[in-house]
Amino acid sequence: MNHKLHFELLRMMKADVKMRTAAGKGGKWDPEMDKRHAKVLVKIVNEFGWPTYKLVGRKGSIAAWLILQHADYNLAFQKKCLKLLQKAVKEKQADKGSLAFLTDRVLVNSGKKQVYGTQFYAPKGIFIARPIADRKGLDARRKSAKLGSFAKYEKLMATVNKRWKYEPLLVKKSKTAGKGVFANRDFKKGEVIFRYTGKLMTNVQMMREPQSVRAHSAQISETLWIGPAHDVEDFVNHSCNPNAGQKIHGKTASLIAIKYIKSGEEITYDYSTAIADNETMKCACGNKKCRKTIASFGTLTKALQKKYIQLGVVPPFIIERQKMQLYRFTTNGEGVFSAGKRLLPETLINEVLERKKWLVKPTLPKGKYRFYLTKKGKATYEKTLLLSHKKYLSNIKSEASSKDALGKIVYEDENQVVEKL
Repeated sequence: MNHKLHFELLRMMKADVKMRTAAGKGGKWDPEMDKRHAKVLVKIVNEFGWPTYKLVGRKGSIAAWLILQHADYNLAFQKKCLKLLQKAVKEKQADKGSLAFLTDRVLVNSGKKQVYGTQFYAPKGIFIARPIADRKGLDARRKSAKLGSFAKYEKLMATVNKRWKYEPLLVKKSKTAGKGVFANRDFKKGEVIFRYTGKLMTNVQMMREPQSVRAHSAQISETLWIGPAHDVEDFVNHSCNPNAGQKIHGKTASLIAIKYIKSGEEITYDYSTAIADNETMKCACGNKKCRKTIASFGTLTKALQKKYIQLGVVPPFIIERQKMQLYRFTTNGEGVFSAGKRLLPETLINEVLERKKWLVKPTLPKGKYRFYLTKKGKATYEKTLLLSHKKYLSNIKSEASSKDALGKIVYEDENQVVEKL
């Protein structure tokens, strides 16, 4: 056994427990401790692999798990160690319960449902379980991990409610708009405030949801959305001078601090950083820098766009839209469109994007153009669209060739023809 690693891991575990216990009784929270400890664990894992019983003893291995469990800012490292821990458990060199807790932690941090029922949160000061997959088989899974019944664990968490006074975020009445999210401790610039944990949905699934769901969902790519989680994330208000922003991590997202946030401050982000399409709403943030209207990212000043992009709080797909002009068309009887303008009905765009089929994607200078679908193209696109959207193609000629052209053909393939007017 490596005694040096053993005692280092125990030292960090004791400091972790001491800090969290004090914070639960109203003491000071150290937001940097988890990062400091995780950096040490990264070095250990890179050099020795997962701290097994053989390497650091049973207590040392569990201490390593606890440090990893709290390294939420580094999801990639948690995922890497999850695989190592799975292997160690198979070899009887790590604790099954630790594996169950880490499995749930990674699932929750990835925006998915947990499977062992180990992860709780306190949106209103009372601890409740995060969403659980397959409730019927829950106790069987917990038994296999030697965790005991979920009912007993839930009762244990209820006793925590009576003695735990610390929660990093509070939902309460906002001065600007209904309820808001407030910091219950200081957050440093760049620190993760929370991870979005709602259901992952495609564009088609999203369109089928009621307005109450769509209003609290975040678009993270051309084809994916994260739905509401009935958690603090659903109550974050807009501000034209925000202190936070959404950061996308593949198929997950988090809210990060873009400036130092003091305890007691309301946490806000600029909704325009996450709006890709022609959506507008009135702004009531009351800030001196208020723009009066919340609209798409493209409506912001170039300076503000640059600032948000540098802070890393603009979804990559919106940045790509800004870099690459997408040419679309209106169905006004002739199929005339202007390069650079986004005129196709948004529901139709989503249907096409979801199947990775672009109606038009030539590189065109500014000007007016006519768009035709070929016979094959019309058949192809009609298959990709919902029946309710076929009307948008009704006024466009089904076949095109050089004989039909009123202007110069600038783009042509088996599906479509574009001509300059």
